[in-house]
Amino acid sequence: MIEEHKYILEQGVGEWNKWRSLKREIKPDLSGINLSNRNFLGANF
Repeated sequence: MIEEHKYILEQGVGEWNKWRSLKREIKPDLSGINLSNRNFLGANF
């Protein structure tokens, strides 16, 4: 699941938020993913 969540997040905030709105029951697991130097303004975590 971590790789799937990472892939979706790498598609950008818009795609991430679209996925989150469709999969509200899923608790994203971003552990171990380097999120430094990225802009997630407006992302629904």
